[in-house]
Amino acid sequence: MDKVLVIIVTYNAHDWIHQCLNSVDMERYDAFVVDNASTDDTLSILHAEYPKAIVRAMDKNLGFGQANNIGLRYALENGYDYVFLLNQDAWLLPDTIEKLIAAQKQHPEYWVLSPLQMNTAQGGVEKQFSVYCTKNKIQLNLDVPQRVDFVNAALWLMPIECIKIVGGFDPIFPHYGEDVDYANRVRYWKGCMGIVATSQGFHERDVCVNDVIDSKFVDKQIIAAMVYMKDINNIGLITILRYSEFLIRKTIKYLMIRRIDYICHYNFIIKYLFAKRKTIKQHRLISKTKQSYLV
Repeated sequence: MDKVLVIIVTYNAHDWIHQCLNSVDMERYDAFVVDNASTDDTLSILHAEYPKAIVRAMDKNLGFGQANNIGLRYALENGYDYVFLLNQDAWLLPDTIEKLIAAQKQHPEYWVLSPLQMNTAQGGVEKQFSVYCTKNKIQLNLDVPQRVDFVNAALWLMPIECIKIVGGFDPIFPHYGEDVDYANRVRYWKGCMGIVATSQGFHERDVCVNDVIDSKFVDKQIIAAMVYMKDINNIGLITILRYSEFLIRKTIKYLMIRRIDYICHYNFIIKYLFAKRKTIKQHRLISKTKQSYLV
């Protein structure tokens, strides 16, 4: 039987922890929980109700990527065959992991596989996930991996060979962007990412749409820019030129419609990226080494 480590990062997970952990068959799989300094009763629940789970309590919030890296190191050091990343607001069906492993063994070129992500409140495929399905023309009746450029890391199966080569998540992304960056690095090392539509899991996140230009807008734009600038599949100078062209076009667009607020935000983003340019260059180099961010 394959040795599988299910890695769950928690932070104030009271509302989700029971559904999440109860869905993990701890007779078949090992659960490894990294708690990011929760201030609610998450740790008490874990210790009292889930004695089989391996729990690591942090004294500060490391963010999604660095916390998952703790579990990835544990998997490397303890001879696991697969790791499964499971969001605290996600849960599994009894055969979710089993179906993904069967598909991965038949198609070992796939280094990251996701089940079809469902959402109970939405009554079907989770809305954000449906975007990936539509974009990549995913057929819901196929039990073989269907290739995608990216799928979010709420429910990821990865063979240990992927971890040995690609490594862990880049800590330059404290929250959001780290999974897109990881997908870029998988592609750099000639691995594939895919969806197995006959395997299902549930991701119970809420999708909020906000058109107000605020700090969240700036944060998302900075993350998107850093992901693009750090993508090691692109040549550094060409990447800079392409993004500069993008910023110029955006600036002209918002000048024409007199959206000075947007222009100010993009000006801030440019200054931020300029200040981070050496760090981005350094992390591009690190990402081209095996087991990056885990050694």
